[in-house]
Amino acid sequence: MNRFIGTLIVGVAALITGGSAMMAPSARADEPVKFRMDFRLSGPHLPYFWALDKGYYKQEGLDVTIREGAGAQQTINLIASKEDDIASADFLVLANAVSKGVPVKAVFGYVQRNAWAVISFEDANLRKPQDLIGKTVGIIADHKVLLELLLRTNNVSPDQVTIRVVNIAVRNTVFAERRFDAFVSQILGSPMDFVARANEGKNPPVHFMLFGDFGVNTLSQGLIAHKDTIAQRPEVIRKFLRATARAIKEIAKPHNFDEATDIAMRETKAAPERRESVKLQWIETVKFINFNETPQEPFGWMAAKDWTSTVDVLMKTGQVEKAPELNGLYTNEFLR
Repeated sequence: MNRFIGTLIVGVAALITGGSAMMAPSARADEPVKFRMDFRLSGPHLPYFWALDKGYYKQEGLDVTIREGAGAQQTINLIASKEDDIASADFLVLANAVSKGVPVKAVFGYVQRNAWAVISFEDANLRKPQDLIGKTVGIIADHKVLLELLLRTNNVSPDQVTIRVVNIAVRNTVFAERRFDAFVSQILGSPMDFVARANEGKNPPVHFMLFGDFGVNTLSQGLIAHKDTIAQRPEVIRKFLRATARAIKEIAKPHNFDEATDIAMRETKAAPERRESVKLQWIETVKFINFNETPQEPFGWMAAKDWTSTVDVLMKTGQVEKAPELNGLYTNEFLR
């Protein structure tokens, strides 16, 4: 039976069944697939629930279980340990993991444009990296090098900015209390909470200073699998990608925004107050999807030049000493 499994339920199922989600007996021959999100529900996850609800995975002969995530690195680790079969993950984190020998690979470029940004309230008037001089920026520890790269790329010394490392669990609250002037995040998730609240008059409007507008360009996110899964279950990956691509294209149409949001909210039992933010996250996600950048290639195709730019960021920030081979990072073999 196709369904979504939250983090707690997965943990209980793992204890009972030794790592596999509990499944009711079925006479179907559908291939079981464990899919892991990178975080809890956010806009970019809507297509998976649409494909599940509309029966697209089932039409491909797949019995898909969607599992909640707790961060890109943990998701990659779960794929590496073969706890899950396919997952969504940040490609910058993936490239870093592969450089350290983790046996995972990208199989579908979903959100290919860089969605990193410095988020501030509109009235702070922070429009370019130079405006951050003398300001305080909140940041998750793992993202500090990205901010420093943005600053250096734009001739700003990191010493001219007060960088405050903050726990992600309290980051948005601390920002809302104006205890720092801005924070760094991908905008396709919780930063849209502030946009939703601004639309309701509950906080001032916010401004997104996109990294890509100031010289820092990387791939954003997509789907990944273990190298063994790629070798041993290629048709499963091909079918999953086909159904997912179909869903992405369908709900990128504005008349499907509301239904897609409602389906995901229902399946995940997300708090009702999150609905508007999740919908806005999806609307923003659509802007970052390159549907026609390589019209001669299938949707989801990943270009070598984009992976090179992503690896360059890791090299410039000192996260890796030796660039990983591109053919070890991704494959387009399942897109034809």
